[in-house]
Amino acid sequence: MTRLKILLTATLLAFLAGASAAQETPAQDAVIIQANEVKLGAYPGDPGKWGMKAAIVYGDPTKSDFYAERLSYPKNVMSTPHSHTADRVVLVLSGTWYQGLGTELDPKKAVAVHAGGTVIQPKGQMHFDGSLGDEAVVQIVTLGRSGVVRAHPGEASFVKIAD
Repeated sequence: MTRLKILLTATLLAFLAGASAAQETPAQDAVIIQANEVKLGAYPGDPGKWGMKAAIVYGDPTKSDFYAERLSYPKNVMSTPHSHTADRVVLVLSGTWYQGLGTELDPKKAVAVHAGGTVIQPKGQMHFDGSLGDEAVVQIVTLGRSGVVRAHPGEASFVKIAD
């Protein structure tokens, strides 16, 4: 038997085994969450005083599992440089959200991401993000506990940017 036939046979057997296992797992119902069901509450600390809001849309960020959170950034609030311990996918739902790379906060170097745009934040990549000018609402999805590593430990997590 040629190497190609062996490879094709092994691939077919693996596929059939996977299909059999998938049939044995009962299907779960879809979870549907309407926009009006997401209740944003004040973000802890200074960002909340400035109007930043947050909600867990699905899952539990304290557990090692899939979760989604929604953040509403008021005008001119940005995070200070940090990275995460898990990959994250950020979808801009409304407004314009900004992300910059590196260990120094420089809003002029941030890239504008408009509503409908998506940012993939690889784990370990230092970045800063937030709103400039207008409110921005984002939804962040990640798998596992996404810890935060600060570029400058002891620095505030968020800052208000002057107009």
